[in-house]
Amino acid sequence: MTGSPSFKLRKATLQDVDITYQWQIHPAVRRFSRIETPPDFEDHQNWFVQSLKNRYREIWIFESAGQPIGQLRVDIGDKNEVSILISPDVTGKGYGDVALKLICDYYRDIDLWAYVKVDNIASIKLFTKNKFVHQYGNWYMLRSIKSMYSG
Repeated sequence: MTGSPSFKLRKATLQDVDITYQWQIHPAVRRFSRIETPPDFEDHQNWFVQSLKNRYREIWIFESAGQPIGQLRVDIGDKNEVSILISPDVTGKGYGDVALKLICDYYRDIDLWAYVKVDNIASIKLFTKNKFVHQYGNWYMLRSIKSMYSG
């Protein structure tokens, strides 16, 4: 999946385990994660390998000019949950918006849900800017093209 010439999403591979681990253990990332304690490498690696095998989960790597700068996860199920992580080295530059637009376009035929902590103001702004609507608690939803036009 491509975006503009310098941005793209690609499916994650086992080669991405190290960079995603570095992002995952960063304190700025952990602060807004459901589980705030950073995983150790072995736990992350096991989770990553199992995620790549899971037919109900897709892990995407967001790249700018060929360099990985973020990870998106989509879990397909009762709630088609999207999660986004932009490298702490490049946050605040609008990359989250680009990545979220790409993933939402790819999954435009299903409703997408996002779990956002109430104190994660940047993510609340990101998701609401991209037409996710607060539903209840920490949950926001983007209606699919299909559900918007179905009776």
